[in-house]
Amino acid sequence: MFGSSRSGKSGRSAMAKKPQIKTCPVCGRPYVEMGRKMCRECYEKEEAMEREVIHYVREHPKASAEEVMEAVGVPASLIRRMIREGHFVDENFKIDYPCARCGRPIIKGKLCQDCLAKLHNGIKRVTKELRIKQVEEESRIKGMFTSSDAGETRVKKGKKIGQK
Repeated sequence: MFGSSRSGKSGRSAMAKKPQIKTCPVCGRPYVEMGRKMCRECYEKEEAMEREVIHYVREHPKASAEEVMEAVGVPASLIRRMIREGHFVDENFKIDYPCARCGRPIIKGKLCQDCLAKLHNGIKRVTKELRIKQVEEESRIKGMFTSSDAGETRVKKGKKIGQK
């Protein structure tokens, strides 16, 4: 047979992904997923809005995110995403938005450095507590069981568990 192998697999690469049809979260139309999270038309509109934002910020480098949003007429979510992705970090722009936790102005990411440090320390503390509890539990379980000379396994209270 042409185009088949002994394993029964077709000639397609195992790594090739089958395109998926999804619904555009912006307009609701179906589209073929090609690495973007929206249909082609909405993606092109969003790229055009990004260009407008960048053009405005170049002309008004000290503008706040709110000023850019009002002047260009784009949603705040677009500006926040552009800032999070670092569109303005390498330029001489000073555009910022509030930290998601404390509200302090930041220029990239979702959290300021202080909130990131607090989050990191909290994770470290909880991880340490969980490790201690795990070790204590393992020690408690090991301490419940002991071997006798007769080859029987017994609980410390003297109840017979099983034979070796």
